[in-house]
Amino acid sequence: MDNIKLIVTDLDGTFLRSDSSISEYTKAVIARCRERGILIAFATARSEISAEPFSRQINPDIMISNSGALARCGLETLYKATIPPDNVHALILRCIYNSLVFQIGVETNDEYFRIKLPDDEGYSPVTKADFSGGDVYKLSVQSNDSSIPQAIANDFPEINLLSYRDIDWHSFRSIGASKENAMLAVADSLGISAENIAAFGDDVNDIGMLKEAGIGVAVQNAVPEVKAAADHICGHNDEDSVARWIEEIIL
Repeated sequence: MDNIKLIVTDLDGTFLRSDSSISEYTKAVIARCRERGILIAFATARSEISAEPFSRQINPDIMISNSGALARCGLETLYKATIPPDNVHALILRCIYNSLVFQIGVETNDEYFRIKLPDDEGYSPVTKADFSGGDVYKLSVQSNDSSIPQAIANDFPEINLLSYRDIDWHSFRSIGASKENAMLAVADSLGISAENIAAFGDDVNDIGMLKEAGIGVAVQNAVPEVKAAADHICGHNDEDSVARWIEEIIL
């Protein structure tokens, strides 16, 4: 595996343990990758702000956030796929007046806006404001009926819908926003071919990047569709399996 120049990994359920921790062993393996000149990229559905506690521990060379809507190398933006402004406001209006949509969140460059609040506000602190504009990478809604956001998305040809496993949240994104698109744009900017990439994931939004990378690896706890798309399957995320696979196979 001497040809691997870039490692791209999902965070939740993959690189992170289930308690969202990163072991000292994993940090040591990533440090060894750097000694070998291998670049590290996080590719997550989280915003940059939400992923910051993990970025601070690892300091990845590249951050792919909002399910591929934004990719940065340091302060340089390598890829961006935002929701058209007219679609943002139309989506907000459709969701605000739907009684089966309980919350709406809008991800921008600098903030997370919560627009529709439940009666019980026992959620993690967010900015509560009326969204007025700016680049939007992701518009997330909470609904326990997945057919509702899907029906809304069907009316917007420039929008894709991503639903997450085990939680009742769904995200509207630009059709250009995907982890694989961002990963390939990053690789092109850095002069790295897809065959020199190893990618790790667990959920459906990781399938594309596992297929496009030279080596696609699913964790044991991945959904069946991800395992089927992967070239290899490593252990469970609670076993530091990404780091162990890197150490045993790449290093």
